[in-house]
Amino acid sequence: MELQTGNRISNAIANVCGALAAILGLIALAGWTLELPVLTSFGPRLIPMAPSNALLFVLFGPAVLYVRQRTESTARTCKMGAAIEVLRPGLYGGP
Repeated sequence: MELQTGNRISNAIANVCGALAAILGLIALAGWTLELPVLTSFGPRLIPMAPSNALLFVLFGPAVLYVRQRTESTARTCKMGAAIEVLRPGLYGGP
């Protein structure tokens, strides 16, 4: 059974948001790797994005794109995997 696709505008918005999240995560990870604070904080007076959050952006951005195009059972599996990954640090006391 396929997910209901909705209209083209909502699909386009979901795709853009998923891609944007992944890109922002990659930029922040690059900032941490290259030790460039301007890339981790996205501005001089803003708090830097934590590396773990950047990694989750990179993982969940494409997941949004994937879930929009797959079957209901695959979407359910992706949602469960995402929920486990979000809860894991709290359950085990760290990443």
